[in-house]
Amino acid sequence: MPFFEAFTLPTAIYVSERDFSDGKLNNVLIENRVAQAVSEATRMVSGLNFRQIAAE
Repeated sequence: MPFFEAFTLPTAIYVSERDFSDGKLNNVLIENRVAQAVSEATRMVSGLNFRQIAAE
């Protein structure tokens, strides 16, 4: 259900300075989370049901 006309996706990404080296992300786990978040956002704007995304 939207809150303030917005949808929240289930994946959050938290990074710190130690996840970067020379300005580039160096943490594979964070890279995987980014890919997961992008996939969820893509499916959301493609019209898939929010509950389908959250269940995965």
